[in-house]
Amino acid sequence: MRLVGLLLAWLLCSCALAADPQLRVQAQLLGGDSVVVGETVQLQLDVLTDTWFTGAPQLPTLSVPGALVTPPGDQAQHLTLNLDGSTWFGMRYLYPITVQQAVTLDIPALTVTARPGNAAAALSATTAALHLRVQLPTGVEPGQAVLVASALSLTQQVNPASRTLKVGDSLTRSVTLQAQGAPSLMLPVTALQAVPGLSLYLKTPQVQALDDGRGHVVGGQRIDTASYRIEQPGSYQLPAVQVHWWSTTDQALRSTTLPAVPFTASAGPAYTPVFSVADDLQRLGQQGRLHLSRHWLGAALVLAALGLAWRVWRSRGPTWLARWRHWQARRQARRLASAEHAWQQVPVDLARHPPQLTALYLWFRRSQGSVRLATADDTTLLALLRRGYGADGAPDTLLAALKAELAQLHARHSPRQPAAPARHGLRPLNPMQNRESR
Repeated sequence: MRLVGLLLAWLLCSCALAADPQLRVQAQLLGGDSVVVGETVQLQLDVLTDTWFTGAPQLPTLSVPGALVTPPGDQAQHLTLNLDGSTWFGMRYLYPITVQQAVTLDIPALTVTARPGNAAAALSATTAALHLRVQLPTGVEPGQAVLVASALSLTQQVNPASRTLKVGDSLTRSVTLQAQGAPSLMLPVTALQAVPGLSLYLKTPQVQALDDGRGHVVGGQRIDTASYRIEQPGSYQLPAVQVHWWSTTDQALRSTTLPAVPFTASAGPAYTPVFSVADDLQRLGQQGRLHLSRHWLGAALVLAALGLAWRVWRSRGPTWLARWRHWQARRQARRLASAEHAWQQVPVDLARHPPQLTALYLWFRRSQGSVRLATADDTTLLALLRRGYGADGAPDTLLAALKAELAQLHARHSPRQPAAPARHGLRPLNPMQNRESR
């Protein structure tokens, strides 16, 4: 019998180990399914398994038309529940839902994905859809904004604490509003009103959430601060502050009030300087005048001019220098391409051994606009060339005659401006007429 008992126990353990792990989710609305406009209700979501989780569950994004839904925080409550005779382990998440319309809200089903231990793949489970009835608080008109909270605290702090001030002093008033069960973004702005005779300067409000010390948001806090600067003497009173709110604890409309702040401002004494500059200068014999040396003034102006010139040169000098060099290069290129420069090379070419006529042809081309001497109307030059290079010509005779004829030849053929290019900007049909060669 003992052996049979051990065998049965082993079989039961094997069946339990062989069972697939399960994923279970359940959702419910804390506080019931009926709320008022502006109230915040908590949607509780439990994600459970019969083994353990290998990672954080993937929670869905909840969107409810007519309500403001805040995603759950990073902090989750760990659970161990006994459901249907089985032990379940998991985590609990809270979705704060702030209703904004007096309608019936449909909260859709939520599908959660997680991977329990010993599971071959991630599992998914879906909650049941829920419904939330929303109505207006008693005594509140449609469209009227009202703060809904379970408890409310309203305090103020005034600095300086003294109520006797002078013109020119400033008084700072800070009002702190704390609401339990209401999100911080839903807290109303505290009305810090202006007072005649005082200049009002509002500071940026401080808004933060209130938690229970374990990461769960339980309410909100808002601090509004204003500074009042006294412009005129007299008796003043900062107005009382009143906040209307709906209490979810006793389902009633309540009002919390801060008392007014009275104080008195007196005229400040006239300002008297510690010493008089005019009296001191007069006692020194200067009669309120300040004398400067002309030499030092001139030196200062020269230094200022030099400094200005240096700054201008540092910023514009490289550009001006580059433009001047570019102008010099273009001027040199125009000079080298001129007929006068080619004429200056003619005696040099004729003095070579053997003599060259390249510079002469180049000068004739630039001064007459033609490369061919046969088209020239200078009969003397043509006669000299035929005498030197004809059938019976003698080059030596040509060289001597050309040297003797250079002055008259230069005088007869003054340079002419080349024809302007066509307006269409196309290149000439015969580029040989514009070729220059040495």
